[in-house]
Amino acid sequence: WLWYLGTLVPVIGLVQVGGQSMADRYTYVPLIGLFIIIAWGVADLVTRWRYRRLVLAISTGVALLPLVIFTWMQVSHWHNSVTLFEHARDVTANNYLAYHNLGRALAEQGRLDEAIDHYSKALRIKPNLAEAHYSLGVALAEQKRFKEAISHYSKGLRIKPNDADAHCHLGQLLEEQGKINEAIGHYYEAVRIKPDFAEVYYNMGVLLGMMGNYRGELQAYERAIRVKPDYAEAYSNLGAVYGGMGFYSKAIWALEEAVRLSPDDSVAQQNLKMAYEIFKNQKIGFGDLGIEGLRD
Repeated sequence: WLWYLGTLVPVIGLVQVGGQSMADRYTYVPLIGLFIIIAWGVADLVTRWRYRRLVLAISTGVALLPLVIFTWMQVSHWHNSVTLFEHARDVTANNYLAYHNLGRALAEQGRLDEAIDHYSKALRIKPNLAEAHYSLGVALAEQKRFKEAISHYSKGLRIKPNDADAHCHLGQLLEEQGKINEAIGHYYEAVRIKPDFAEVYYNMGVLLGMMGNYRGELQAYERAIRVKPDYAEAYSNLGAVYGGMGFYSKAIWALEEAVRLSPDDSVAQQNLKMAYEIFKNQKIGFGDLGIEGLRD
């Protein structure tokens, strides 16, 4: 009884860990105490019985049969994430966590319409669930419903403004919609929150280059490489920017790194070949060639 009651204390809600108030795993350790009571207690109770071995054998078989059936039924709920969260949804009420997780599991299977339906149900139960807004934004974006996706990302960020990943994804959506200045604003916010976000620095570099801010583009790629030294794409674009600004040796260094890290990158290989020729002949400088001459 001490085992059962002692190990039950941490899982009965006095100190809740995570969003769930009930979980199958909460029974695993406490029930060992009850199993000990049954295993040793029954043996003690029937010590003086004349046919105790036969009685125990029959009783054990009778007890195990329904346990095997119940175990088989319970394990079937753990077939995959969809069946698991469907079960959680069905045996509880207003379980926004089950609806959200079920939506994510359905989305992973490509069942986007069903996923969107479950995200929406989660939000009806808990409208300030930022993660559900983000998940819904992702699913809507995959269906090319960009306006709705942007709306949900924006709602999520109003609830949870310091989510770097959400700022990054919203920036990408805005970029696809041609809203460059808004996209850059979210990229800046993402790296403010998460200074080692290499992919965001790269995205910023691309957009700054499109706007003609080559010095800003250069700094963005340099920061991306500083955070992620094996970022081949950043080295490739960095080489193009260095070349366009007339920094010959730096351009060759960056493009060599790009080819070393990604030997199949034909664009980097072509740009490096061009850089070698220009540097060898010294007839024109990278600045004369122009930045577009070394970029895909």
